[in-house]
Amino acid sequence: MCIRDRSTWGYQKAKFQKLAESLRKMINQIGGGQGPSSQTLKMISDLKTDEFSSMLSRFILRKDQKEEYLDLYLMETLFPVLLPGLEELAKEIEPYLSDPESIDKEVRARFNPCIFLAEYLMRNNPNCGMNKESAAEVGKYVIRIKKKRVLDSRANDIKTMFMKIYESETVELDKLDAFIKKVEENVKTSQSFHEYFNQFARDLRINNITSIRYDEVYAIFEKWIIETEAIALEQIPNSFK
Repeated sequence: MCIRDRSTWGYQKAKFQKLAESLRKMINQIGGGQGPSSQTLKMISDLKTDEFSSMLSRFILRKDQKEEYLDLYLMETLFPVLLPGLEELAKEIEPYLSDPESIDKEVRARFNPCIFLAEYLMRNNPNCGMNKESAAEVGKYVIRIKKKRVLDSRANDIKTMFMKIYESETVELDKLDAFIKKVEENVKTSQSFHEYFNQFARDLRINNITSIRYDEVYAIFEKWIIETEAIALEQIPNSFK
């Protein structure tokens, strides 16, 4: 399975939403015809709310003496193989729901959704074969999201550092070297923020733009940190001074 274009949390959540109704039917019609408990129905229903992803992002796991966001942990380790597995299960089970009489009674009796899903997960282990590359792509995306969240927690520090230098949220392009130097002093990396910023500054000057607002500077800085793979999460300082 290729998930290069399907690795975002929004996509993963959308898959849950799409599968929720199918899962309702499965729970209701499989296993002796017993309906789901109210607790199970509420759990599945909650997958369709906008609060689902934010709820998961509030949980922190401790793993290998490090803290992990629950949503990112699930995205990296579970969803890349579980969600396609649930899709395949939904396809496999559809005839059992729509036209059960067309399926041999012995086949119906033998079919076990849990076993089907377990076999799929074993066959599509993300640590093996072609799935390894897809898992690596998800891993890269997760790192970018982690960087974004770390920067969000440092945003006040970064703005304070900027304002101490300029005392204004709008600055002339030619005077930004002081801020750029401060950034490079704080983020210990061989990747030059000065060179990265100049790519954007050249375009501004071509369009006769000579000044820039803080929020625009921050957006360029954030993009540099997040998109530069050579900048590790650990290189983002706990505070900017």
